[in-house]
Amino acid sequence: MTGVQTCALPILDRTGRKISIRQYYTWVIGAFAGSFILFNLLFGSSLLVSILMGIFLGLMVPHIIVGRWEAKRTKKFLLLLPDALELMVRGLKAGLPVSESINVIKNEIDEPVSSVFGEIAQSVRMGVNFEDALMKMALKLKVNEFNFFVISIALQRETGGNLAEILENLATTIRARAMMKLKIKAITSEARMSAYIVGALPFFVTGALLIMSPGYIDPLFNDIRGNIAGLGAITMFSSGMFIMFRMAKFEM
Repeated sequence: MTGVQTCALPILDRTGRKISIRQYYTWVIGAFAGSFILFNLLFGSSLLVSILMGIFLGLMVPHIIVGRWEAKRTKKFLLLLPDALELMVRGLKAGLPVSESINVIKNEIDEPVSSVFGEIAQSVRMGVNFEDALMKMALKLKVNEFNFFVISIALQRETGGNLAEILENLATTIRARAMMKLKIKAITSEARMSAYIVGALPFFVTGALLIMSPGYIDPLFNDIRGNIAGLGAITMFSSGMFIMFRMAKFEM
């Protein structure tokens, strides 16, 4: 996260990449222009349909790409977080204070965990309250497992107790959650594969028709009735795909 201070959208910050808001909007404009040219010049769609498809794809394509970057970074963060907590436990048992244990994590654990804890350590050095620095990072990351860590620290400071034991149990819990997610992914793999196949069929059939009989679907792009039917089909297709993927997704 260090060095991504130009981000104005939280999702850009969570990717861990140096993406400014200006770059993101440039991608949006580029995707809009490319989609408009594709539908208006190549497919011969009406101006209204080309503009609507340009807006839809211009907003969706950059958002999907950035979302995948965020998901990839979050997955790696969750993979390394238990190791970071166990390293912190060893530091606490050796007599190190919490702030020094966080510095050890920053130096010993790979990205993206090192940058997250490094930013916390930097905030504390600048005079920010330790709990406030943790809460700020939790709001930025929006990761449940990290929220558990922050809550554990806050509760231990208010009620007392063995922080090393608490964090050790937390690391075990996070690993168990990761295993459960993998089991859920395996169980829902059939439903997700069905969604991928059903989602690919319209594009496969359209591509086959364009190759084998180019004029067959011209009314879909050149006639206003075809444009309306196409927009309706895209709307129903998007809704159906969204519902299928939501049914195959379990929140923990």
